[in-house]
Amino acid sequence: MKPATTKEDNIPQRIMLIVGAVFLLALTDALVKHLSDSAWGYLLFNEIPDAMTWLGMGMILTAGLVVLRQQ
Repeated sequence: MKPATTKEDNIPQRIMLIVGAVFLLALTDALVKHLSDSAWGYLLFNEIPDAMTWLGMGMILTAGLVVLRQQ
């Protein structure tokens, strides 16, 4: 009898797991960079990002989470 799962059967799952992990790291990195850039802009130049900037960040974050959830 053949075992329920073999190493060959798990290869696509492993690839998807790696791609998902890389995507999550990239999304987190982008979010941290945007928030830290906003903080530095406020501290150094007394500039606050406008509503369109925050809206854009929210859209990027939402799109990333939707893609991550679908994987």
